[in-house]
Amino acid sequence: MGGRAERCGRKLPFTSRLRHLFSNAHGLLERFWAFELFTAQDTITVDGQEITGKRAVTVGKLIKAILILVVGYWVSGLIARAVGPIIVKRLRVEANQAKLISCGCGSCWWPV
Repeated sequence: MGGRAERCGRKLPFTSRLRHLFSNAHGLLERFWAFELFTAQDTITVDGQEITGKRAVTVGKLIKAILILVVGYWVSGLIARAVGPIIVKRLRVEANQAKLISCGCGSCWWPV
């Protein structure tokens, strides 16, 4: 029932079969990363001529955007935790009031 390629694959050494497996997985990940979700088309007018451009939105671009957002949110929290006590001292605001203000602004970063 098995084809010739399948029989030959069984005769390969373990390291060659493992290398083949990872090359297939790498190709699959590359295709997934480059998978096009949709295409955005924009048109601009320059010197009276319309220029149309197409941009593909891929899974990779979407993951990068989400990663940038999450890392930026995390870094802003670190900065807020470091600067928060200094601001409380300088502005002579109680810590509870500062926490209430920060949560009212949509980011509860002040240490409890």
